[in-house]
Amino acid sequence: MTEALIANSWSDKIFHTHLLDTKREPNKPFGEPVPLGEGDNYIERFLLLLKDARYSGWYNFEGRREDAKVSFDYPLGKLKS
Repeated sequence: MTEALIANSWSDKIFHTHLLDTKREPNKPFGEPVPLGEGDNYIERFLLLLKDARYSGWYNFEGRREDAKVSFDYPLGKLKS
C-alpha cells in the first residue's frame, strides 16, 4: 500500500525525507541509532521506492554525528546503482 501511494500519488509532493536507522535495544523504545543500512529499518527498500517514484528531493540523515560519513555514503551507493 505504501509503495503505491509513493509511486502513484506522492512522488511529486515529497520535498524532502528523513532517514534514520536503529537497532532494537531493550529499555529503549526507539532503539539505538546506527549508520544507515546497519539497523533494523528497511532503509534500502525505502530508498528504492523513492528512486522508482523518481523522487529528486533532499535526504536528511538523523542520527549520531560519528555515523554521518558512513550514512552519507550509503544512500549514494544505493541510488547510483
